[in-house]
Amino acid sequence: MTIETSSFVTMHPARLDADPSRLVTRLVLPREDEAGSNLRAQQLVDRLDAIPTHEATDVVRENLERFAGAHVDFARDILHNSRIAGSLLHDHTNLDASHEMLMGMAFTSEFATEAAAICNPSVVIHPDQSGLKAGTMRVAVSLRAIGEGHISSLCFAEAIIGKHSWAFQPRLTPPALADVVEGEAAFGSSASTRPPFDRRLEMASTNVGQAPAYAASAEFQTINGIPNRRRTNAGPNHDLGRRVDDKVMLYRATFDPSTHLSQRILLPEVFDEAHGIEDARFVTTVDENGVPGYRASYVAFDGTAAVPRLMISPDLLSFEIFKMTGPGTADKGLALFPRQVNGENLALTRTGWQDISLARSHDGLHWFATDVLYTPSGTWEILKSGNCGSPIEIDQGWLVITHGVGPVRGYSIGAILLDKKDPTLVIGRMAKPFIFTMGINVNGYVPNVVYSCGGIVHDGTLWLPFAEGDNCVRVASLEIDDLLAAMTP
Repeated sequence: MTIETSSFVTMHPARLDADPSRLVTRLVLPREDEAGSNLRAQQLVDRLDAIPTHEATDVVRENLERFAGAHVDFARDILHNSRIAGSLLHDHTNLDASHEMLMGMAFTSEFATEAAAICNPSVVIHPDQSGLKAGTMRVAVSLRAIGEGHISSLCFAEAIIGKHSWAFQPRLTPPALADVVEGEAAFGSSASTRPPFDRRLEMASTNVGQAPAYAASAEFQTINGIPNRRRTNAGPNHDLGRRVDDKVMLYRATFDPSTHLSQRILLPEVFDEAHGIEDARFVTTVDENGVPGYRASYVAFDGTAAVPRLMISPDLLSFEIFKMTGPGTADKGLALFPRQVNGENLALTRTGWQDISLARSHDGLHWFATDVLYTPSGTWEILKSGNCGSPIEIDQGWLVITHGVGPVRGYSIGAILLDKKDPTLVIGRMAKPFIFTMGINVNGYVPNVVYSCGGIVHDGTLWLPFAEGDNCVRVASLEIDDLLAAMTP
């Protein structure tokens, strides 16, 4: 892909490419011809039962040796999947240890979280700033990882920003999954790229919206003395949620503190996001007690509909997921302001499928779209415009990086400036984009795209990681003064 920029933009050699070797385990159940039928699964288990114990032991040992090094705790994943599958079937309670493990292996596959692409980065200051040289800053970069079947997950990387440099840090392996505690609306398995109890299993022994019976019992809270990294506190009603401070929490995902940020992967956990956690836009926040934390809006995609979600984290180690509703969430791309303005929660949103608008909320969950801030006018954005992440507070106002979609659905990146005290006022805009694609061979997983979910300002410089062709992540920088000078009122 040929990327062109304005003269005041610097492109850096830093780059992140998709890594198909980043694998996690997932539960797989045989597809049935009839809704609610477990015939094929039962036939599979019956065949496994017939295998002699010595042969089962050999097969289990061989596969443990083959796969254990690629996963944080492969044996625990296998046992977990075995017991989920067993909860749907009969005559599975008397399995010896080898056959129980073999059954788990039969209902398990590996999933390549980045088999297709990695894209749409968002960047915030990292919670750990220790051990850095003067003038540098460690940042956390959220990424959309697109795996097989175009299923998207949320993963992370780290980078160090200097005065004139951006250096991605090595991403550690193996990838790590989270312990997941459900609200009543949550459903699925943290080891699955789709909810393991599909709607077709509604008549099975495990009802839709409920965890297997073992999940709530003390007997199975540990496996071989190891805490079970899976769901607890599941409820029966998909339309309800667990109340936390008067907010409806879908689920909480918590990673082991020993994991590195770059190991952590958030996979789809509920029906609404069964096909993807997409385009997280992170901001750093400070609560009323001065305690820093993180919030992100993201798009949950079920394969047909896209709905907004709110993610709250104090430390990028534990994440709570909430529903967001209201007319301000009717389109994709809701992006939170990092703080209240004039006592109000504000967010950028899109209305009319083309305009950038301002949304307001009393509680940060239900959003009303009010003022249209920006309507596309240039040829580079003639189809539609939207934000490239949350507003960035600078001395001169709220800097909003935008994307425009032009002819042949070519994407470009520009910017507008909102008044700091009254963000309904656009006080500066760029007539032309500062990053755009050119040439004939503008290829990628999604051709002709440059796109970001958020940049960061450090020492007077805007650093903007962005996706090139929804295929890899590149990095650009530009001085804030140069960007503002390119704007007109």
